[in-house]
Amino acid sequence: MIHTPGVRAFVPLAALLAAQLAVAGPWATTLANLALLCFSLPGLVLCRARRQRWTWPSGVAHAALGAATNMLLIVGVGAVLDWFDVRLVVASSLATTGIAALLGRRFPSERPAGAPMALGGPFSVTIVAILAVTAVPMLVAGDSTAEGLIFRAYFNADYFKHMGIAGSFSSGVLPPIDPFGAGTRLHYYWFQHLLPGTALAIGGFRDSPLGVSLAIGLAQTLGLATLVFGLARQAGASAIGTMLAVLIGVASPSLDVLALFGTNIADAGLLWDINQELLAATSLIGAHSDVAGSSLFRLNLYVPVHQLALLVFLAWLTLRAFGSLPAPLTTPLIVALCCISTLLGGLLVATICLHTVVTHGRNALYCERVLLTACLISLGLPFLLGIVDLGTSHARLLVAAEALNPTAWQRAAWFLPQWLATFGPMFLLLFWRGCTRPSEVRQMAWTLVIVATVFAFLAEVLPISAHLRIDSQLKASFAAWVGVVVLMAMPLSAIRAPQVQVLAAVGGLLAAVSLSHELLWHTGLTAARSTLSADTVLIPSDDALAIAWIRQQIPAGAVLQDWPEPDFLKGGRDTWIPVLGNHPVRYGYRGTRTTETDISFARTLFDPDVSAQTIIDASRHEIDYLYLSRSKGGATYARNVAAYMRLPNLELVYQNGSVQIWKITNVQAVH
Repeated sequence: MIHTPGVRAFVPLAALLAAQLAVAGPWATTLANLALLCFSLPGLVLCRARRQRWTWPSGVAHAALGAATNMLLIVGVGAVLDWFDVRLVVASSLATTGIAALLGRRFPSERPAGAPMALGGPFSVTIVAILAVTAVPMLVAGDSTAEGLIFRAYFNADYFKHMGIAGSFSSGVLPPIDPFGAGTRLHYYWFQHLLPGTALAIGGFRDSPLGVSLAIGLAQTLGLATLVFGLARQAGASAIGTMLAVLIGVASPSLDVLALFGTNIADAGLLWDINQELLAATSLIGAHSDVAGSSLFRLNLYVPVHQLALLVFLAWLTLRAFGSLPAPLTTPLIVALCCISTLLGGLLVATICLHTVVTHGRNALYCERVLLTACLISLGLPFLLGIVDLGTSHARLLVAAEALNPTAWQRAAWFLPQWLATFGPMFLLLFWRGCTRPSEVRQMAWTLVIVATVFAFLAEVLPISAHLRIDSQLKASFAAWVGVVVLMAMPLSAIRAPQVQVLAAVGGLLAAVSLSHELLWHTGLTAARSTLSADTVLIPSDDALAIAWIRQQIPAGAVLQDWPEPDFLKGGRDTWIPVLGNHPVRYGYRGTRTTETDISFARTLFDPDVSAQTIIDASRHEIDYLYLSRSKGGATYARNVAAYMRLPNLELVYQNGSVQIWKITNVQAVH
């Protein structure tokens, strides 16, 4: 008998569609969900063919398995053929779906008869609440005003890069072209970007990456919350306890929020303009260093890459814990991990290896050895695909440019209180003695917390660059929070116990304060949303119009160059053409192989005294178009226009009040 979902099971899906439509609009939502369906279809067919009882965790886990399998096949074929196209995605989806249907009959579900695990109303409430609070800041991402498009932090930081990579698949090759350095392939983990990249490909790369990226991020948010909820329930927690754990955990009630009041208690008006992620509760007691930690709320907002890595890991654990599939069939989830997120994937692979070795040791069965082999392949694949390339800027991240300050010993002494402050009072629930039921899920969650803690500690004391230290600790905090949420669901199931009530009340209060502050800070409701805001990047209206024209009119594969400017975190406004225009620039600060010499050459193209020979050199650098904007290097804009008009090898193809786009042409004639 095939078990089909009831009407209540569609509440999360309805909530997802409502959130996607509100944030991204109908067309972007359609493109995003078509792409998600292409990738996840084989997993859903496998679940159905095996006559698997429908539950949301099982459905999401199978969908993630299908997506991981398709990613690996698409990349394998695409890298060999040096080709990417929506036809490749469809062909891969059809092939893997056919195989899934055959495997489903070969390996039918072995679960005993009986009702499936009930998630109930608390699950629906959890999903609706999480999607609602996640959608609120997304509503103002890229907000259109009279001045232009406004992006608040941190949609204007790494999320700009993620949108640029999604658009880079317009180059039609795999691995994709570096959107911020078009002379080379992208040396960055880009597997997740196949999802929005495919959505854009379905629309012919004529749409902004913003809408499809947000819609896919919301779908991943639903998937991650669903898997955490299902695993906590499988470990023995009640539906109410799990709901409390997931809702409190998403808000991530860190003690660091207390530093808000210690920092600026005299002026409540400025309280909401403080970035909570930069605070440290231990600074109130004399600490001079800080362990970087973040929240699941921010993970859901604008870190889709690491969000998908955690989703894939939890999908593997779900299929394992539920005994849904033979272990070898789940290995695509493990193999894809480090290509989805290299550092976080490495942490998750280490968790799987440690758990397998500790649990089975030398007596590991064939299935466990297959998992360990998949872990080794996952660790090596980013090097094979050039995702990690020590000949690029990645090498500079490994060694600190200056000595540690404070020293490694001082950092080690402060690490534990600073790390525990990230998780607040909820960490105490992990040691509640009522949790005696043995469970592989609980064991794996503990292993995840321990490995993440060691990972963050090593990042704190080793002589690596500050960028890599912060990056590693942020990823470790995401992983640790997932483990903490799963573990604290069981104690919260005993909510009638006085000790649990106290901790839940304190954690809930901190969560409410933290989440309220985060919503206000991310939406800018209490701040002046203008170009003067320190947390805001404004793309002026004329530039937004010009970039939209680029998407519509400039052919795929063409390379542009604008005035290079650093990204938001380095004090600049970033490079907007790759971010929203689905076309690469030749030299941008984010380029993984871009040098200062390259940046200097790019700037000479916007010198008022630029010569025809310089334009010939630009052509030799494979630059096809020059993007001249009054908003960047505006002091010489009029002189640049006059200079370009005199040059015989430039043709004006677009202009509005503040932007001109010039095509490099007639290079041979100038020779």
